[in-house]
Amino acid sequence: MHDILQKVRSLIQQDIQLFKFARKSINVIKKCSMCSWCCHNNVIFLTIPEAIRILAFTKADIKKIFEIKHYIRLKQRKRKCVFLRNGKCAIYDVRPFQCMTYPIIFNPLVFMKKEKVEIAHENDTFLFTCAPPNVSKKCTLSVNTDLFNAISLVRLQFLQRNYEVLATLLRKNMLRSVLISLAKKYPLHEFKEV
Repeated sequence: MHDILQKVRSLIQQDIQLFKFARKSINVIKKCSMCSWCCHNNVIFLTIPEAIRILAFTKADIKKIFEIKHYIRLKQRKRKCVFLRNGKCAIYDVRPFQCMTYPIIFNPLVFMKKEKVEIAHENDTFLFTCAPPNVSKKCTLSVNTDLFNAISLVRLQFLQRNYEVLATLLRKNMLRSVLISLAKKYPLHEFKEV
């Protein structure tokens, strides 16, 4: 048990560092209009640290906010994120990496499927634009191509470690108890400073 908790604590620290790296690397070209389009019809898979952070922040019942199978993901209600309330994100301060970086998707496969995001390349910089229908103010974020590649690599390595730990926790039927236990001790102050 001690070994697996150490691995989860290590993931939490890696998660915080990855958020810092991504936030520092992303430039806002056009600010988000907060239309909440990205909160509709999107499946948000969570890492273990993200689930713990959300539990620590909300103190909600796991069964009401997460779907747990061989993955953890945010539940949806009527094809909307469970945390979308009155058009606003109720967990904005602790939102998952996938939400924080949107419309940038740190995965090389994003270039193969561009249905919700417009992608351009200018002068060693990728420009990602959210593409909601019927919204005139589209947000655009940019990231240097080298930083995009570095963040993508670090993120993919992190996800691999996360899913190895997740598989162990699921196999040992310990995931829920570990999430709840560590949520009580999660360093929210460290994350909010990111």
